[in-house]
Amino acid sequence: MAGIIIQKKQSFPIASIILTILVLVVSLYNYGEPSENIRDLIIFMGRFHPLVVHLPIGLIIGVLILQIAVVFTKTDMKTGIKIVLWFTMVSSILSVFIGTLLAMQGGYSEELLDKHRYLGLATSVAFIWLYEAYRSERRAMNLVFTTILIGSMGLVGATGHLGGALTHGEDYLTAYLPPALGGAHKVALMPAGTKEDAAIFGRVIQPVLQNKCVACHSESKSNGDLRMDTLEALHKGGKTGSALIVRNPSESLMLKRVYLPLEHKEHMPPKGKLQLNEAEIDLITWWIDQGATERMSLVEALPSDLAVDLVEKGLGFEVAESKLEMFSWKKTVDLAKDLTENPNIRIRRIALDSPALSVYFSPTKNNIDELFASLDPTKNNITQLELGRTTFTEATAKRIGEYTNLQTLDLNNTPLDDTGVAHFQKLRDLKKVNLFGTKVTNRTLESLKKLPKLSQVITWGTDISYAVAQKFIDEKTDKTKQNKIKGEIKRLKAELNELEVKVIGPVYDR
Repeated sequence: MAGIIIQKKQSFPIASIILTILVLVVSLYNYGEPSENIRDLIIFMGRFHPLVVHLPIGLIIGVLILQIAVVFTKTDMKTGIKIVLWFTMVSSILSVFIGTLLAMQGGYSEELLDKHRYLGLATSVAFIWLYEAYRSERRAMNLVFTTILIGSMGLVGATGHLGGALTHGEDYLTAYLPPALGGAHKVALMPAGTKEDAAIFGRVIQPVLQNKCVACHSESKSNGDLRMDTLEALHKGGKTGSALIVRNPSESLMLKRVYLPLEHKEHMPPKGKLQLNEAEIDLITWWIDQGATERMSLVEALPSDLAVDLVEKGLGFEVAESKLEMFSWKKTVDLAKDLTENPNIRIRRIALDSPALSVYFSPTKNNIDELFASLDPTKNNITQLELGRTTFTEATAKRIGEYTNLQTLDLNNTPLDDTGVAHFQKLRDLKKVNLFGTKVTNRTLESLKKLPKLSQVITWGTDISYAVAQKFIDEKTDKTKQNKIKGEIKRLKAELNELEVKVIGPVYDR
């Protein structure tokens, strides 16, 4: 009996064609700017793209591994491979749709985004036809399947690289590649300049921004249309205007965003990213306050000690006077033993666990220049100095300026004038100074404004005007930091209120 051969009729791949057209149309259609009503929803959904996009990548690698296993083990895995291919196709289509939503929020390099989008579409279409080729019964489709599988791996690699470039910058993978292997040669830093003309932006500010901000605000990715990779771009700003307001750090948007609570959606850098530390915030605040220029003089105005360390590291030379290292208590006692016998000086230890000294001079109309000079051997340890109602010359004022560990200084009713105060520029730890009844004028507050830790100046009985004093307060007050602390206090008070337990009603014994 002759055998009957029944050949299964091959269906036309209409489903794959429709699916391909649908993916291309939905992804390439120009939706325009989303309305405010749905913008947040689009951004929310779009940010799932990095999560979803890894599914097809892992699955297609799994398919490749299974295919290799089939070749070497001769095991039948057709059903399993078909299931994995189906999930690969579906997850890749989902990735394309969600990626389209993410692209609608803007802030990316159009050229880089288009390359990533087209390669992503090509990858998704390849997965559709990879699945179609595998499920086909035609023998010729085996070669087609193998070709598409190999091509798909190349597409996955190229698309992933461009996706990483969009997120982390175009040189993310190659930034640390040795030049011998094809990496770019390190660009030489601009000359640091001098203390009188320092390259402060290029050597100090820009490295901080490059490390913490530029990944999301560069030529390839500019969230909010803001770039922070050049000084010109910072001044130009983005959708909401300039990122900084010269000499007004408290109103500069880039610092306002930094001081928002970490959970706030507009806090920068976003939660999960590397945050600016206190030294970097102080540095940027000071830089904006000084004019936010490319180069500046560091002869007088300097930031906080934490920020000074960053400045010196970036420039490669010292810009602040080295701090005096305190002597041990035993050595301090030896150095001050002759002074303790003088009835006109009282020297005390600040605390039992500290070698720091408080020095008090008895009021006198006699010139104390020579007596004050005898303190020099112990100046490293003097943090509090009281010279009220004494008489001295500019020579003593100059000496006081060398006592750089001073935190409190009382000079009430002394002959001190603006020239004497000008010698205090090195007192970077000074917090309180009493100028009551001295001969100082408005020029003194301009001079004292440069001391980073100074928080209290007593000016009763001087020629310092109210307007100048108010200006001094406004310029020395860090409003952005104050607002951040106030916000934290408000949040903690709310948490404290939630912990209260109340019973309302007649529950007490009478």
